[in-house]
Formats: sequence, C-alpha cells, structure tokens
Amino acid sequence: MLEGHLGATVIQPCVVTLEPVTTRIETPVRRMYLSDWTEPDEPEFEMPEDDETEPLGSEIDPGIVMHEALALALPQYPRKDGAHLDDANFTEPGKQAMTDEDAKPFAGLAGLRDALKKDE
Repeated sequence: MLEGHLGATVIQPCVVTLEPVTTRIETPVRRMYLSDWTEPDEPEFEMPEDDETEPLGSEIDPGIVMHEALALALPQYPRKDGAHLDDANFTEPGKQAMTDEDAKPFAGLAGLRDALKKDE
C-alpha cells in the first residue's frame, strides 16, 4: 500500500488568451499493489470502479506515482479569470461562414413550418 498527499502549484497557458494560469493542486494519492494481479483476457472490458489497484512489480517508484497523479489532477482547460471566447467564424475565402444558428437542426424546419402557415 502506498499512501501520500500531492501538493503542487502548476502554471499552464489559458486556453483562450494563452496567458499563464496558476493552479494549486492538493490531492490524496493511494495505490494498492497486488501480487496476484491478473490482466483481463478480453480485448474490451469494463474498468472497475477501484482505480487504485495495480500489479506489484519488482519495485515501486513513488516519483512515477506522483507524476501520474499530477497529470490526472491538472485542469484540462485552464482559463484565466474573466477570459471568454468571442464568436469566431472561419471558412474558405468567398464563402459565408456557418454560424451556430445554421447548425441547429430544427431551425430549417421552423422556417419551413412558418412558410407553410403563411401559404394557408
């Protein structure tokens, strides 16, 4: 059994502005190493809820465990306070960019419904 506490301050670029975002990570770390570990034979299998168990090897490297725990605890999309992404539309030159409204599947049906009501 390996038990510990990971405390780290990390700096990552903001996903919107690319400015540095500082995050403090405090998380418990726990791994249980099993000598009778067996790998599943099936190519696809459901992961158990207990993700703390691992096979017992010839050595246990706490540095690798902390590195893995830090990687899992990092924010996936760090964002600076107040940073937001404005609407951005990209397309080929000479064509009109598709908007969020264009992508809504029922927007065209609503227009067709309104046109049919007008014809009646």
